[in-house]
Amino acid sequence: MNITNIYYLHEIGNKKTQEDYLWPATGTATMNDRVFIVCDGVGGSQNGEVASKIVADYVGNALKTAPHDHLSVEHITQLLYQAKDELIAYAMDNGLNQDMATTFSLVVLQPGKAFIAWCGDTRVYHVREGNILYQTEDHSLVHTLVKNGEITEEEAQHHPHKNIILHAIKADESIIEVATHVITDIQEGDYFLLCTDGLLEQISASDLQSILQNNNGQHNNIVSRFQEKCFANTRDNYSMYLVQTGITGKKAGTGPKKSVYAFLLLLVLSAGGLIAFFMRQNQVAPKSIRRAAVNIVLPDTLTQSPVIDTPESILVLERARYDSTTINTASTTPSTTTVGLPAANTKPVKDPVPPKPVAAPQKVKSKDTATVLPLDSSLFNRTN
Repeated sequence: MNITNIYYLHEIGNKKTQEDYLWPATGTATMNDRVFIVCDGVGGSQNGEVASKIVADYVGNALKTAPHDHLSVEHITQLLYQAKDELIAYAMDNGLNQDMATTFSLVVLQPGKAFIAWCGDTRVYHVREGNILYQTEDHSLVHTLVKNGEITEEEAQHHPHKNIILHAIKADESIIEVATHVITDIQEGDYFLLCTDGLLEQISASDLQSILQNNNGQHNNIVSRFQEKCFANTRDNYSMYLVQTGITGKKAGTGPKKSVYAFLLLLVLSAGGLIAFFMRQNQVAPKSIRRAAVNIVLPDTLTQSPVIDTPESILVLERARYDSTTINTASTTPSTTTVGLPAANTKPVKDPVPPKPVAAPQKVKSKDTATVLPLDSSLFNRTN
């Protein structure tokens, strides 16, 4: 399996601090990466931005250098406990309390499959041609209510307790509960989306389907369409990694050409065979046949290898920046280098200095409070 496109958003929204974190860090992902992580520091917790970075960096670096053949819920849980130890040590060294936590979502792309893990309400989707084939189940109070049939999906969007999450990685002795899922049915062009709940404030399932359906190769519009929905409308930070996959060994655009060349070659060989047959049957071939034999010329295109006019793999690494007039996106391919972005397999691009967030027309104040309780009765309440 290879990667054909990578898109991301890492926006502060209408909050004062950015508590979301992406791994690989924004602006550094390449087509060689196979591990993608999105974390969301619990809003009500002290230094949620520290928690999300420590956990994502620890797990990401551990998986980057390790084989992915035997990933399991036990393996990821062990890594998260080790990341928790790093988080606790940081809190002690810097005189912080244990009220630090983060959600966690992970996609590891392996040959022929994708390994998914998550803890909290940071979500993962598998989308094909605009159809959502799979999505993770949030570890949240409202999702539990929806699952039990007590409220509808529409009611969950505006539920007063929609910010209460049931699981997170916290800087204390609480138990970590991780869920995992493996997808083996992956086809050319499938998308994997990892996103924080801030993105889902404005992006519904139908919006997601519309954005990722029938792009006709106009990939530069994808991030812009997410921004059009979220910019200046989302109270929370909103972040995502959107990864499009390809099938190893498949060269886009070469199939039809090879078929045409094979058909033409077959015609030429068949004609040559018929002429040889007639000449064997008649020791002296008629002038018309001799003339036909002389005039059969192999087309120039058949003496050359098929031309591949589409690169085998394309990396589009986009960073959308939105102002009142434009949203910038960018892409790069192995054969063409776009100004400001590296060609494939080159040094990472540093994340450009983000623009100052545009304040919403009116300051939005959240009435939610942030509390983290012991796991046996725990509710993680984020403040947006």
